[in-house]
Amino acid sequence: DGLLLAFTDWYPFRFDDTYPAWHGYDADICAQARSVGMTVAVAPIPLFHHTKGGYGDKTQWDAADARWREKWQKVVA
Repeated sequence: DGLLLAFTDWYPFRFDDTYPAWHGYDADICAQARSVGMTVAVAPIPLFHHTKGGYGDKTQWDAADARWREKWQKVVA
């Protein structure tokens, strides 16, 4: 979940606005970091993200997943 993204080094990442309904932007920014040799890590933090639950619109989530795979799967796999 892209609730909080923190970077230790500066790199001019750009949020890709081609992902539908805010799905996939967080995975995309992590793939950008990995593509330039940065490490991506997940750390537990004492925070609760309030949400409606679920994926929201599953059709849009699936479209974002397909977009990410098309763009990144061969690069960061």
